[in-house]
Order: sequence, then C-alpha cells, then structure tokens
Amino acid sequence: MQSEFKREPVTQKIRLGVFLVNLWPHLTKPAVEQLIADKKVQINEQSARKAGQYLHPGDVVTATAPAALREPEHPLLPPPIPMTVLYEDDALLVVDKPARMATHAQYHDQEGATLAYQLKKHYPELVHVGGVGRAGILQRMEKDVSGLLLVARNNESYRALKHEIKRRRVEQTYSALVVGHLKGQDTITVPIGDSKRGRGIRRVVNAGRPVSTSYQVQRHYSSAGEAYTLLILEPDAARLHQMRVHLARLGRPIVGDTLYGSSRQPVLSDRLFLHLSVLTFYPPLGAEQVRVESTLPAALGSILRYMARPKYQR
Repeated sequence: MQSEFKREPVTQKIRLGVFLVNLWPHLTKPAVEQLIADKKVQINEQSARKAGQYLHPGDVVTATAPAALREPEHPLLPPPIPMTVLYEDDALLVVDKPARMATHAQYHDQEGATLAYQLKKHYPELVHVGGVGRAGILQRMEKDVSGLLLVARNNESYRALKHEIKRRRVEQTYSALVVGHLKGQDTITVPIGDSKRGRGIRRVVNAGRPVSTSYQVQRHYSSAGEAYTLLILEPDAARLHQMRVHLARLGRPIVGDTLYGSSRQPVLSDRLFLHLSVLTFYPPLGAEQVRVESTLPAALGSILRYMARPKYQR
C-alpha cells in the first residue's frame, strides 16, 4: 500500500486528531489512533502522544499515512435504515433517528450502519465537526431508542449548542410506555452510577451527583391482564440509562427494557418504547426559540391503538 508524507505548520489551536483528518479526510478515528501508536506522527520532531492533544500556532506536524486508505463502502451490510431531517438551517440539522440505528460505531466494521455514517454521506462538511467521527451529533441516544437529535453543521455551531446543552437550555421531551399503573405527575431524583453487573449497566448509587427525571401521565392502557401507562418524560441531564434506571426503581420499567425490566417482554421485543418526541432549543443563527416535534413511529403507535381497542368478553 502506498504511503503519503506530509509536513504542515499549525496556524490555530486544534486537536491533533482533527488536524490529521483535515490533512487526510479519508482517515477514520481508529486509523488516526493507529498512526500515532505506530510513531508515524511527529510534532516538532517529537512523537505524538494521543489524538486528543492540542496543537498550537507555530507547531509543525509531520506524518505518514496510507494514501489508499478510504472509508469502506460496507457492501455486505443490510440496506441502511432511512433517517428523516425535520429541521435544517445553515448552522444545524434536527434528525429523526429510527430505532435499531446506532449513532456512532463502537467498532470499525459497524461504521456503515450508523447515523454518523449516513450524515457524512449526505452532508460531507460534517466529517470534521465536533471531533473525529462525531459528524456533528450533539446528543447521546441509544440504538434501541428513536427520536430527535441535534446535529451541528460546523464547529462554531457545535460549541454554541454544546454550551446550550450544558446550561440546560435544550429541552428534551420523551414519550414512554411503562409496565404498570402510575398516577399524576412527579419527579424522580436519585444519583446514578456504574453497576458491578457489567460495563454499560447503571444503577442507583448513594454517592454521586443526583439527576432528575420528571414524568406526567398521559393515558392508561391494558393488555392481556397487564396494566400500562403512557408517560411524558423530561430528564434534567443526559446520563446513560437515566430514565430507564429511574423508572425501574419505581417498579415501572419501560416496555421493551430487558436490561432493567423483565427478560420476557410480550409487548415489544426489538426496541424500547422510548421516543424523543419534542426538542426545544435556541439556534445559533436566530434569537427565536425553535420547537421540533416528531410523531410516534408507526410500530409504537400501532401498539397503543391495539391496547385502546374495546375488550369484549365472550
């Protein structure tokens, strides 16, 4: 495989990984990390340490990268799940992510099936936004959850929207169906931390910063002798599995949640009944607040219609 050598001066403060992707747009995040590990990247004649280290004006980067390295087309992957853009301006997009689509790849061979991959294909300018591989996506959303995601179209917008999220000026409203009967409205406030059960599993812990999830009952349903409640949820933060852990603590796990609820899910087995339905924010290019809404996916709406049908006794 042919290699390409470059020696480039740095003109602004920037992360090394972003700088390298600017030089070679076809490089993936794992490829950048491998180049650094192989001592093929130097800063001022010294071997680079990591992709996240900052470069400063006056630094000189020398690097050698495979010239033929290209983003794979993934011909063996199933057809991509379609995404829908519900809002667009020069600074950002709001995308309606379907369930069963990951936002980012955990492993290199998953890249072609992600929202980030599709965004970069349709909006090539996103390849550098927010860091290597981020594709401008500002929120975390699990693969089995659907709904609205903010996507910045440039790094200035990314920083501005990140600041809005940190100040909690981006409001996220979810629709969720839980097992069991709840009444009225309330706020669950407990701290969440890592679980000893395994990586990526969360639990309520005594130490740590508490987070809150507010809920409001929308409607009650029943099916096969089991009660269900449709809720509107508003989390105050974006902690991993926050809403799932909070509702499971009440004994009202989200339908489809086999991790924090029952391993047997007669209603929904291939996703969570959790949908980010309303996103409210102030865009970087405007003073007026923007509200974007997403209707429930057809599969979830059909479950509610079935449960709402009159039950006749023979």
